[in-house]
Amino acid sequence: HRCSLRGEDLNRQWLSPSAHLQPTIYHAKGLLYYLSSIGRSPVVFCDFHGHSQKKNVFLYGCSIKETLWQAESTVGTSNLSEDVSYRTLPKILDKLAPAFTMSSCSFVVEKSRASTARVVVWREMGVSRSYTMESSYCGCNQGPYQVCDAVGYPCFLYTSSTL
Repeated sequence: HRCSLRGEDLNRQWLSPSAHLQPTIYHAKGLLYYLSSIGRSPVVFCDFHGHSQKKNVFLYGCSIKETLWQAESTVGTSNLSEDVSYRTLPKILDKLAPAFTMSSCSFVVEKSRASTARVVVWREMGVSRSYTMESSYCGCNQGPYQVCDAVGYPCFLYTSSTL
């Protein structure tokens, strides 16, 4: 569902995309680098996906402290400074969008996600509010759409209209 015509998962090509093999990723990343070079880095980066297992709408974000804590790293997190504004958008959505659920959000960066858009934009370009928004294929279990069997167009429209 997110493969290129070559059968590649395009969301795993962000570390070193090819201009010939993954042109959309290559040029999107180039645009982000250009904006950064002229001092116009994005305040928020959001990649939109469908999720096949969890219900509702939620975000994956990036936090070095939460990642180290989850990994039970021996590196002390008390000395690390982190811009906690990465939690602002999820908190706003949790208050405004009935299909959004904060408890399904995660800010841990797993090794297997190192080549995804949100992680590459966070690490390489320093965008602290870099997210993947997941909208479920499995339906909502809260808000006005909890009776629906699947989150479809109306649920996405309602969530996106609150952005």
